Amino acid sequence: MTDEVALAQRCADGDRAAWDRLVRETTPYLARVAARALARYGLPNGADEADDQIQSAFGQLLAPEGAPALRAFDGRIPLRSYLSVLLIRQVQKAALGRRLLPLPQAWDAPSRTPAPDEAAETRDEILRVLDLLGGLPPREGFALRLQAQGATNQEIARILGTGPSHTRVILSRALQSL
Repeated sequence: MTDEVALAQRCADGDRAAWDRLVRETTPYLARVAARALARYGLPNGADEADDQIQSAFGQLLAPEGAPALRAFDGRIPLRSYLSVLLIRQVQKAALGRRLLPLPQAWDAPSRTPAPDEAAETRDEILRVLDLLGGLPPREGFALRLQAQGATNQEIARILGTGPSHTRVILSRALQSL
């Protein structure tokens, strides 16, 4: 078991010293990730907003239902990269929770609800893509998911701990495998 896996397990078990270490070692990196994610999703972007998102993500991990996310960490990618994915999901949820149109305009906006046959086609497509992604090696599937969420090759490289050129190779192999 690597040091990062052991740290995640201790955090999941409620070890206060492990939490302090995790927060101390990952917060500077996560602050940069949060700032980029906030900007990408058009949310207010500043140090306070980034801190709020980081605290919210850590708060979810501290909750009893968050412990499985820490226990699921297996060390195949760096712990800070794993946490950055959780943080980006947190920012995405915050972006989805915001009202995109002022209320009067929202009333006049056309419905985006698909017809049942369109929804079935979309569901089938999603299931087909998930099935294809499940057949990829974990690193390639993870890289494709990050790219689908809008991450640049440089961001994916930082998360995977590789260079941008190697990231392009990983993405290229993944796409060829599909």
